[in-house]
Amino acid sequence: MNDIDVTKLLEKLINSTKENTISWEYLDSNKNVCNGLGYEAVSPAKSLSTLELVASLGYSKKLFDSDNSFITEVNKNYIILYCNLDNKNGEKTLDERLIFMLVPRTYKDVFMYSSDGTDGTLLRLHSLVKSLFPNAKDIANDILNL
Repeated sequence: MNDIDVTKLLEKLINSTKENTISWEYLDSNKNVCNGLGYEAVSPAKSLSTLELVASLGYSKKLFDSDNSFITEVNKNYIILYCNLDNKNGEKTLDERLIFMLVPRTYKDVFMYSSDGTDGTLLRLHSLVKSLFPNAKDIANDILNL
């Protein structure tokens, strides 16, 4: 595979997201992609002991943070911001758990990139995408501003 300029690609995705030329959804909204990759959504609100029990039973699907994982489609292929579950008692930051993926519709030759924490472009894209979805604090502010 040719080298991919990830920083340039992420910057393009940031601009496209700001310009609303691409639209993002939660990753778990696309069951076909989740099944194709062998992933299953789990809310981070579930207790870690439950997750550890599931893992100890030899569960074959890879669990991901459903609140922080997103997907968009470009030319029938997928761009994913995948967030691993933190199973080490909160020791990993969001930046350390994020993985950027380019997924062909065949689910073969998937490109994966995780930040080393020095650039911040992946985290910037994730923060922008996350801001497109309402959260409890936004809802509370809306109610208080009525």
